[in-house]
Amino acid sequence: MMGAAQTLACIAACALTLSGAPYDKHLIDTVWTALNADPGLVRHHRGYLAYLDTHPGVASSEEAYGDLAALSGFRQVAGQFDEALNREPDMQRLFDRFIEAVAQNDALRHSVDSILRLAFGQGGLLKKEPEAFAYLLGHPGQALEFLEEPSRLRASPAELEPLVVYFKERPEIRERLLGHLENLHEQAAAHTYVFPWWRAVADSTKESGRAYARLVEQLADHPPRFWVWYRRAIALAAAPRARDWIQYWGRRVRRDPILARDYRAYLRVLRDHPELKRAAFDAWDQDLGAIPPWPPQDEPPKIAPLKRKPERITREDLMPESPRRPAKPAKPSVRMPAMPERPERPLKPTKPESL
Repeated sequence: MMGAAQTLACIAACALTLSGAPYDKHLIDTVWTALNADPGLVRHHRGYLAYLDTHPGVASSEEAYGDLAALSGFRQVAGQFDEALNREPDMQRLFDRFIEAVAQNDALRHSVDSILRLAFGQGGLLKKEPEAFAYLLGHPGQALEFLEEPSRLRASPAELEPLVVYFKERPEIRERLLGHLENLHEQAAAHTYVFPWWRAVADSTKESGRAYARLVEQLADHPPRFWVWYRRAIALAAAPRARDWIQYWGRRVRRDPILARDYRAYLRVLRDHPELKRAAFDAWDQDLGAIPPWPPQDEPPKIAPLKRKPERITREDLMPESPRRPAKPAKPSVRMPAMPERPERPLKPTKPESL
């Protein structure tokens, strides 16, 4: 694809000269090279952007999510959660059913959103007692009894103990949460789709549960970021086939070291400089022909899980692996200089024998 690369480089230079708007040309060249290293990457990249061009609702949520994913901290925790779902298909199904139900049922979404707004609100419930709150959501029967009168702790699970003091100091939050949870509890769909997911993700023995806890822990410090992540999931749930392929494409991107780092920033540059996007697509159209239909009609192929990384960084993780650790140079052995050999004493001349 040398011709396409030369075409893009030329047009990109012209665009930079004409527009005067700054952008990282090295980023453009790096991602362009990485994409063109694999025809499959080019196909899905072209198809993904073409799909967004014809689906503005999804495009809006993808753009907001992409800007957020350009932040390395968020990209790491969101990627770990997605990879955990990839390794645990049962959790992936529960999550998909939860999001689809919330997306399709306005009453259900209103009740769930009310609880989430309270959790991410000024009371800092998720920041102060995340594990207890997760248990509360996953066990609605016990939660309602507890919220009606937290002093009944002796008849309640020990997991809720940290919330006694919290709600004692914030009775208005307890009353609001009780009302929202009662409304949700009255909806049959909640017992089929919402509470099963909340109960499963509160289980710290599951990788998805631990990864979700880390994601929520970071988002609790930045509530707007949670709503970007959550609304994007709801927007994708409206088109399950496109959602599955967009998820597949995101996982493919994560498996390329260059795209994993720079792809989202690259998309932002293309939005700010549409002339670069047109140049790239014109070059690909010339070399590869029209964009194949995307998302494809079949199911996305299974993608192998990424190698697990340690969940907590230890000092050992920061050390280089032993095979790569250079061996310490051997200390030169200092040898004493050889002592000169002692010269032999000359023999005494023998006396002549007397006659």
